[in-house]
Amino acid sequence: MLDGLRALLEEQLRQQQGQPQGQQQGRPQVRIIPLHALHPHVHPHAAQAHPQEQQPAMKIKIKVYPNNQAPAAAAPAVAPQMQALQAQIADLRQQLQARTLQLSQANEDRSKLREENGSLKDTNAALKETITLLKRQREDVKEDDQQEASSEASSDSSAKHKQKPF
Repeated sequence: MLDGLRALLEEQLRQQQGQPQGQQQGRPQVRIIPLHALHPHVHPHAAQAHPQEQQPAMKIKIKVYPNNQAPAAAAPAVAPQMQALQAQIADLRQQLQARTLQLSQANEDRSKLREENGSLKDTNAALKETITLLKRQREDVKEDDQQEASSEASSDSSAKHKQKPF
C-alpha cells in the first residue's frame, strides 16, 4: 500500500514541477483514489455481497502538497500522534521480545522433556524385559517345585509298597 502511495505522490510531484509558475503553489490538491489502485490485493468490488447490491468501490482522499511541504500548522498536530504511535511501537516491541523469550524457554523445556521421555522409554523397555525374565524364572521354579513334589510323592508311594504290614 505504501508503494502505491509513494508512486502516486511521486507522480503528483512530477506533475507539479512541470506546471507553469502561475498556478497555485501553496494549496494542496485533493485526489480521490480507489483503494484497489493503492493495494493490488483489494478488488474494487470485493465488498459486494450480491451483484444486485451495487456498492461503490472504497476510496480514500490524499492531499498532495507542492514540493512535499505540508503546511506548518499540520506539523504540531501530528507530533503528539507520532509520539503516541512511537510509544505503541515500543510497547509492542517489548511484548514481542517477552513473547519470544517465553517461546524460546518453552522450546527448551520441550527439548528437555523429549530427552526425559526417551530416557523413560528406555527404562520402561528394560523393566519390561526384567519382568519377562522374572516371570520365566517363576514359571521355572514352579515347574521345579512340581517335579520335586511329584518325585517325592512317587518315592513315598514306592516306599509304602516296599513295606509289608505285619
